[in-house]
Amino acid sequence: MKTKALALKDYIIDIRRKIHANPELGYQEYETANLVAGELRKLGLEPQMEVAKTGVVAEFRKGAGPLIALRADMDALPIQEATGLPFASQIPNVSHACGHDAHTAMLLGAAQILKEEEFEGGIRLIFQPAEENNYDDPDRFSGGERMVKENVMEGVDYAVALHQVPMMPSGMMSLTDGPVMAAADVFTIVVEGRASHGGLSPEMGVDAVYVAAQIINNLQAIVARNISPTESGVVSIGTIEGGFAPNVIADKVVLRGTCRALSQESMAYIRERIQTIIQQTAGMHGAKASYEITQHYDVTENHPTPTKVGRAVAKELLGEQAIIALGPNMGAEDFSFMAQAVPSVFGLLGTQITPEVSYSLHHPRMNLNEDMLPLGTAWLAQTALELMKG
Repeated sequence: MKTKALALKDYIIDIRRKIHANPELGYQEYETANLVAGELRKLGLEPQMEVAKTGVVAEFRKGAGPLIALRADMDALPIQEATGLPFASQIPNVSHACGHDAHTAMLLGAAQILKEEEFEGGIRLIFQPAEENNYDDPDRFSGGERMVKENVMEGVDYAVALHQVPMMPSGMMSLTDGPVMAAADVFTIVVEGRASHGGLSPEMGVDAVYVAAQIINNLQAIVARNISPTESGVVSIGTIEGGFAPNVIADKVVLRGTCRALSQESMAYIRERIQTIIQQTAGMHGAKASYEITQHYDVTENHPTPTKVGRAVAKELLGEQAIIALGPNMGAEDFSFMAQAVPSVFGLLGTQITPEVSYSLHHPRMNLNEDMLPLGTAWLAQTALELMKG
């Protein structure tokens, strides 16, 4: 499989660079989707367009075996690229600083290989929009959640996905059992008080700034005193907006933050505690408070069966010494919705150029070692084939 993927190296890199130079934000991936669909049509496939708004899905079957979904994300980030690459983004303030261009290219490479392979089963190729955010979607669905809502995972036995990691040494893979990435919410809290003169008659007002400060302090007790030390959780307030004059009691404060956990159960409990704390804290001081989740991801969780298969394939392709277990982290990924819907494996592929030239995901200078892309292609294709064997 590695030999077949290496033969496609120039193709995979060329696709990656075309997408990289023309990045598109979530739910705006029109040109990217057209490029993907065009490549799939060259293979004789009939891609479905406008799935989950701007996604592309194609399927082919060669027998009655299991149906395996392979997923790549397509959207870019609202970040001005600073790599200086000859194929750098041509779109101001938009770039593939997370490497979704590479994910899409690797999956197109896997499609090239699998179309020529003999197997008993089916392959569903999923090119997903809007992984990074819900981009003001009226339903507040990211691309992965919307695809699940539109039944893209219906009939799928296993799902497989991959993320490149520019801080991990090239040629290494991490395949973690259980949780890989956290459930995550982005939320808004609005505290409503009553304005008054802050020097002359503060007793006539209800100080939304003071109430907001109490809410922030009380929220810290959720993880410190309500979550087991053996569990992981985060509650962070990132922005505070309120008040309009130094001598006026503020009547409104808006807090925005995030909460995260490594289990669906812990996440549900954290959400419930946030709601309770803000309502009761506000009520103690005669204020009102509302809590709204504006974005959410489930836990990205690796199922034992596909993870065991994916790890065996990685050892065969890269060598046993190349397989590491990074453990779960508190980042978020919306492959999580697919992983909650069907047994799945989410692999991490090291693409570090050198330790000296290494920038993290979402950094304006993030770049990756393109020599690793055929390995990702080989892993996707071979893991799908092995999963069909049962």
